Amino acid sequence: MRLRTRALLFVLPTVFVIFGLLTYATYRAELADEREKALVDLQSVSAATADAIASHVAEIERVEREAARRMANRLRRADSLESFDRVFPRQADGSYRTPDELWHGSVRPDGTEVAGIGGLITGEPPNPRERREMVASFETLKDIVPGLSPEIESLYFFTPYNGLVIYGPRRTDELIFYRRDAPADFDFQDRVFVQISIPDNNPAGDFRCTDLVQAAYDQTGLRWTTGCMFPVRLDGRHLGAWGVSIPLEDLMNAIPDRLGSSDVGIAVVTDEGKLLGHPSLADRLGRDLGSLLDLNDPPNAEFAELRAFVGGANASVEPSYVEGLDAYASAKRIEVPGWTVVAMVPRDRLEADGRELALPIFLGGLVGAGLLAVVLMVFFTRQVSGPLRRIAERADAVAPDTRHTGEANARHSGGSEIERLHHALDAMTRRLAEDERRLNQSFDALVDAVEEYAIVLLDPDGMVLRANAGARNLFALRAGQDGIGKIVRLNEGQSDTAYALLEKAEQEGGTTQHTERRLASGEKARVTETIRPLRSSDGEIFGYAYVAHLRGKPGERRKGTG
Repeated sequence: MRLRTRALLFVLPTVFVIFGLLTYATYRAELADEREKALVDLQSVSAATADAIASHVAEIERVEREAARRMANRLRRADSLESFDRVFPRQADGSYRTPDELWHGSVRPDGTEVAGIGGLITGEPPNPRERREMVASFETLKDIVPGLSPEIESLYFFTPYNGLVIYGPRRTDELIFYRRDAPADFDFQDRVFVQISIPDNNPAGDFRCTDLVQAAYDQTGLRWTTGCMFPVRLDGRHLGAWGVSIPLEDLMNAIPDRLGSSDVGIAVVTDEGKLLGHPSLADRLGRDLGSLLDLNDPPNAEFAELRAFVGGANASVEPSYVEGLDAYASAKRIEVPGWTVVAMVPRDRLEADGRELALPIFLGGLVGAGLLAVVLMVFFTRQVSGPLRRIAERADAVAPDTRHTGEANARHSGGSEIERLHHALDAMTRRLAEDERRLNQSFDALVDAVEEYAIVLLDPDGMVLRANAGARNLFALRAGQDGIGKIVRLNEGQSDTAYALLEKAEQEGGTTQHTERRLASGEKARVTETIRPLRSSDGEIFGYAYVAHLRGKPGERRKGTG
């Protein structure tokens, strides 16, 4: 396998793993950051929604208190009121109902234009005081509706004797039930909006709101509302109460438009643990909806978790993950009327938004890792793999392995550049060793044939590296001995002059002299000896060549001079 291929198999996974880990860490950090931002936004939604509902309830209370004040003032004065019979004409069934003209629009005797009003009185015919109270409530509606907030769906007054007058021009039911369809014996005194207003249950005459209940006029189970009531007490007598309904859909759509949080669901829970609103209620509308609204006896685990999250009458709850809801939730309590608004977003939705924002970081990291891998591979190919390949090709050319051919050569030629270099170096080492062996063998054969010459190769210190047969016979030299010293000691008995010879040869580039040396046999002989320094290409001495030639036979020369 070529080096570039191996590098590719190593670099690519390594780069992708390292970049992947770094990118994943960045991705997780960005995801956590987006989650934190989403939780802050969720808290803002719960706070803003609670503030919006609180503001709406506060406006309802203001309107109802003002209506109660105006109505009491009218009843205290001796002002003439509009004719009861014109406002509540008696019907054939014995009930009293407002004419259609008060709904569609008419100009009253006092010159005011009135529309969007309907009402009825059922049961026993009203006495004069009750007639005066019903007309006073009608007159109060005429006075107060011009300045009524458009957020108030309907404003009404009801009495303990089943009298009711309502202003609700935007109501889709057009108050038909009250204006036409309600039976003559229609009795609503057992309804919760009445019960929270009567002195027995509300002796102080406080402003109070109902639980989520089915609308009194609804026959389908599809209209559920909560309502806020303010009792009217005059001279110690309970006249009835002013009320405003808040339909379920209005509570569910209470998130301010500026927040634009379509993924956030809103739940509203009373301090008593009654559910006023929840995202799932829209799909469960019907007559049995009431069975789902008591969180003290929750119908399912999800509502039980919601009750546990809200607690009793807690204040705000910081955004957190609620496992039972599988959602992130934040809550804020409204002091009056004692409701807690819970903003919820499913965990999958919140984390999906975070992933959507963080995904470009992850993809960018992968692309960056790929580009880095390509750059590294290009750099490696040009700066490492390519030069090594060329070196390996040259090594293959200059160091052929003549001892490994055929299948072995094919195997090595297909290996990586490093393997080929190892193979080439092995081949070169074997070849050099073989060349050295051959050279040494040739040198030994050549110089050993010259028996009358002592040929010695010395290292820089004069130690014997190689010696031919003549040197071994004449001076008994062996490799590893102090060669030049032994030659001189054989003659002089000391080696002081031996190194002087080497120094002279080094200084003069070589020296030749005729002298007398004592041989290993003990005899003396005249010799001609030459010492040459051996230098490397940079001029450093790596040894000396010593050549000695006998001038005649030792015995004969001793006789000739004797």
